[in-house]
Amino acid sequence: MSKRLGVSTIGLTSITNDIRAAVFAANDSAAVIQSITESGTHNNREWVFYGLPNNTNYIFKIQQHVGGVWIDIPGFNFTFTSGDSSINYRPPVIIQSDVTTGFVSNTNSVTFDGSAVGGVNKDDWRGWDIEIERIGIGTMKPGVDYSFNKNTGVFTLLVTGDVFASLEYFNVTFILQTQVGGGTNDAGTLFSANKVITSDYTVTTSDFGKKLIVEASGTFLTLTLPDISTIPENKLLFIETGIGNHINIALNTYSNSQYFKYLMPNKTSIYLGKCETISIYKQIQADTTQVWRLNDNDSNIKTVGNHFHSYTDASDILNALLLDGGGEEGISATDYARLYEYVLSLDPSLVCNYADWSTGNNKYKYSYKDATSGLFRIPDTRDMFIRNSGTARAAATFQDHALMSHRHINPAASNNGYLPFGKSLLNIINATIFGTGTSSTNKNPLTSDPCDSSGTVLTSNIDTETRPKNVTFNHFIHT
Repeated sequence: MSKRLGVSTIGLTSITNDIRAAVFAANDSAAVIQSITESGTHNNREWVFYGLPNNTNYIFKIQQHVGGVWIDIPGFNFTFTSGDSSINYRPPVIIQSDVTTGFVSNTNSVTFDGSAVGGVNKDDWRGWDIEIERIGIGTMKPGVDYSFNKNTGVFTLLVTGDVFASLEYFNVTFILQTQVGGGTNDAGTLFSANKVITSDYTVTTSDFGKKLIVEASGTFLTLTLPDISTIPENKLLFIETGIGNHINIALNTYSNSQYFKYLMPNKTSIYLGKCETISIYKQIQADTTQVWRLNDNDSNIKTVGNHFHSYTDASDILNALLLDGGGEEGISATDYARLYEYVLSLDPSLVCNYADWSTGNNKYKYSYKDATSGLFRIPDTRDMFIRNSGTARAAATFQDHALMSHRHINPAASNNGYLPFGKSLLNIINATIFGTGTSSTNKNPLTSDPCDSSGTVLTSNIDTETRPKNVTFNHFIHT
């Protein structure tokens, strides 16, 4: 049995040093149990610690790194007991009328709901219980001096005739929010809720811990992750791509400086097909770099570009294409973004220009996308035998049919038993052995097959091509 601790804090944008959230044992304030370090701009975020032992009291601190030493930041230090599973904390704020956004003097009410005033967002106090000190007067009494609606964020003075004086200060303290019990890892649910996505969507910090179910209305959809610095470490985001109209969806990072550390390093996009699932989380590396990692992956991410054979028709296989060249004109590099990313990773010798694909033997290669249509080509291997590559021939190399050089033996000839070039063995056999007769009595002495009087073997295996015995499969590629 273990528990999870979650602590929400507002931004510490005035601090330029590295900061860390740390959990200490209550009986030893120097013993760090777990810590999360963050560099760069310190925005609003949630710090989440997993796997903390039950029946233990802890101290939570926010500290900054100064001169090689971690120093406590005042106002971010509290103890929680073994019964608390999750704590939300917000440091105090000082507001001033006619200075703080949305706070106007000579009125008796102000709303802090995060809405915009003149292009600047007001503070958002919704969801919190508060204590207020009126600077120069003292602590205000709720229900007597003021009221606060935690659902709407409305703070109102209650004394008749009382208004906010110009440039007056108030010190606001937010009460710790604790959740007792229910925070253990065996709570019975893998994620707290789900959300269905049908069009382009920007993931929010509150989506982490939940599942996004993507059922796109179009052939391509984009999910954009939030700034990685605003996400707690090790908190999972679950994504399931259902049966929508999409072919691929893109999961993009917030900026090019943030990336997935998976397969190819520094990927800023991951593509998913239909009915695939992944979960991702943030990791803070030893050098404090923050990266996205994949926790679970049931998708074609690792197998895109791989070939396979099947009796199944193309319409019955998800996230795969029959290697038929891509139809009459090719396939969309946007809709099949994952496959086209694979094409761009190939050696240039395996890829040709879109306009050249139909010439020569280029149809056994991929093509780059056409600049106008955005279409690209995949190989067309229909009616082709597949041969393993060797040291003399590279993969995807076309080879035409051929007949190995050989000689025919003529037992009746005097030139060392070999037929002259261009002479037919059957004609020689007919001339020297068969003579005349019917096909029912003539036999080829080499194969015992019935022959006619000219030596032509009478068999149902005669055809317009030379081939081994074979069974036909459909040839697919993972997309």
